[in-house]
Amino acid sequence: MDWEIISNPKLKEEIPMAKTVNYTPEMTAAIVARYTAVKTEPEAVRDAMVLELATEFKKSERSVRAKLSREQVYVAKTVVSKVTGETPAKKVELAARLAEVSGANINVDNVAKMNKVDIQRLVEAFEALQPEPSEEIVADEMADTVS
Repeated sequence: MDWEIISNPKLKEEIPMAKTVNYTPEMTAAIVARYTAVKTEPEAVRDAMVLELATEFKKSERSVRAKLSREQVYVAKTVVSKVTGETPAKKVELAARLAEVSGANINVDNVAKMNKVDIQRLVEAFEALQPEPSEEIVADEMADTVS
């Protein structure tokens, strides 16, 4: 049995305590192998596998997820906005989009420090100022016929 020295600052002494192993190497290998087999499947299949592993090894789902994360094989659930139901954009992505639609030389890192809603509003405002592709074609055709 492995022993681990536990320090207790209140008692100002060290106490040898038995170290318990939550997952044996064999359990870890089995969990990783079975999860890796469904790693590329849809989220529902991966969740079902986590539940199955938790039941089989008598662990909580959270514990199994934590072990898979520690082993660097767990695929996190996709985040969905509660309001819109879409995957939310990151502030850096919005800042890059703002630089693109504004045509200005913008420091993306500085803009990313702004409030996310304000960045979204600026992007929408600049996009509203952009002419529609059909308007550009009509304007070009009119300019060609006049000259």
